[in-house]
Amino acid sequence: MKFDRSEGLQEESTAEVKEDFGTPPPPEKHYEALADISVYGMSLQGSSHVERCQPCQDYSDFRFIPEAGLLISAISDGVGSCALSHWGSYTVVTTVLNVLETELKAVLQTKKFTEIEGKTIGAILRKAFLQSKDAVEDLADHLTQPLPNFYSTLTAAIYDGSVLYYGHVGDDGIVVQLENGSYQLVTTRHKGEEANSVNPLQAGAPDQLWQFGRVSEPVVGFLMSTDGVLDQYVANKQRNNRIFYPFLENTLYSMAGQEGKSGDKIVREAFEGMRFMLDQPEYRSKVTDDITVLAAVNTKRLQNAVHPVFSVEDWKAEEEEYRREIQKKLYTGEPVGQSRPAKPQTGQKTDQRAGRHTDPWQDQRTRGQTDQRTRGQTD
Repeated sequence: MKFDRSEGLQEESTAEVKEDFGTPPPPEKHYEALADISVYGMSLQGSSHVERCQPCQDYSDFRFIPEAGLLISAISDGVGSCALSHWGSYTVVTTVLNVLETELKAVLQTKKFTEIEGKTIGAILRKAFLQSKDAVEDLADHLTQPLPNFYSTLTAAIYDGSVLYYGHVGDDGIVVQLENGSYQLVTTRHKGEEANSVNPLQAGAPDQLWQFGRVSEPVVGFLMSTDGVLDQYVANKQRNNRIFYPFLENTLYSMAGQEGKSGDKIVREAFEGMRFMLDQPEYRSKVTDDITVLAAVNTKRLQNAVHPVFSVEDWKAEEEEYRREIQKKLYTGEPVGQSRPAKPQTGQKTDQRAGRHTDPWQDQRTRGQTDQRTRGQTD
């Protein structure tokens, strides 16, 4: 099933909700630094939701598994036309983190994280997504509300400071920066044929849309965001998912080590700086949807990694070229070619094509091998 974010489910309409069910509780923490990993996250009400007296329908949260040095995180975007999707997004994020934490701790009793096979991690992620879907169905039954009222997206990550596994469905996304200086969108936007539609967690069978994978190269940092933010710095598929790197750069390097400051103070200041930027009238005038960002870095790896080089002038030139091609199509009917993807100038080949990663559950020992095209869903 597809949802139109403004008009609702195309095959099944949502029912009016007369009872006020309130809003979900906020996460316990918005930022934290543990060993070499620093993380912060926030979900903010969009201006369009303020005008319509709608709650923030995004939700995000994270947890550490300290004994293993693991970070687990998740974000969700409640479908705007669904009256109780704020409870849907809260439920799937909370459930997926509960299941990931429980299942990973059980496996970690006998193995180190780097000893766990990729297929085992994949099975854990799949179980967490299935139980999140079931939890929303149980909530709908408990509140005697139609299930479509709770529809949302879901994106989750497991990170040990180098290896990143993820699960995903919807139009949210994860952008990673690799140790070799490249950066890329590793998830796929699951949208319908209509420009404003999205495929939520409950859409179709899991094997048809749900995406699970592992990034093949060491990850020094990543940014998870819902479409309100993602679409502002990552172009669409037709434009090769070109990334405006300065946004990612500011997000990640704001958490890099600073002499004389503790990790806790640095990550708090990074969180406050991002919150200040996202609250600026100029940004809010461009982004009226709810806003979610959740960023994490390995501070030591980030400082020692290749720093991408990005040319704002080249970016502007490509934007102007694309604008001229659009005009050509509008006024002459000629086809528009795809703009070339922006690539960091690191002196080595890089690729930002969406979904470019290895066999989703390759063994940890192949980590340094060259990327291959994904095979799609897991076995």
